[in-house]
Amino acid sequence: KLRVLVVDDEPGTLVALRVLLQQDGHEVQVARDGEEAQRLLAGNDYDAILCDLKMPNCDGKQLFHWLKEHKPLLARRFVVITGELSLPAQQVFEEHHLPVLHKPFRREDLRRVLQRLPV
Repeated sequence: KLRVLVVDDEPGTLVALRVLLQQDGHEVQVARDGEEAQRLLAGNDYDAILCDLKMPNCDGKQLFHWLKEHKPLLARRFVVITGELSLPAQQVFEEHHLPVLHKPFRREDLRRVLQRLPV
């Protein structure tokens, strides 16, 4: 059982991921943008952070850099969820060897990514 934080500005994605993860027995919290995620991360630790790239206020790239500075161990458990990947963003995530889930993805893809995260 994992504690998972899902960060996405699309309500449908938040609901779908929460349901899939809870069906697999995981504890799930959600945030609608990087700023809300930072508030949750300040007081909690998670086994995985599933984060969209494009969001208002604080996007996925900014949240990842914040994690690297403030909670470097959690930055290793960061998973990118996105419908598209710009070249600059792709370079950052490849440089840090972050897993990427491309929308739409299957439950098996989600499970595989979570199993491969560092402890």
